[in-house]
Amino acid sequence: NDAPPPPTIVVTANLAVDFRAPFREGSEAVVRVYHDGTEGRKIYFSAVLESLDGRVVFAEAKSLFVRVRLESVMGKKEKKGVEEDMKKEKQ
Repeated sequence: NDAPPPPTIVVTANLAVDFRAPFREGSEAVVRVYHDGTEGRKIYFSAVLESLDGRVVFAEAKSLFVRVRLESVMGKKEKKGVEEDMKKEKQ
């Protein structure tokens, strides 16, 4: 079968954030994101929001994203618009 695979998108299935320290207005920070693994359609990430020097952790997060068929989450009109955008990005 030489047909192209159906278009897919990645959606958030779960996002858990643990806030560790206050983040004051005007503060600067670094967000570090880690790809923890992929199992089939599931994609796992973790992240840390920390001070520039790495001494203060403001928040930690874990997330699960799932690749789904575009048609399962959008109506026909929305799907057509997204598919057109995806074609433009490939050009």
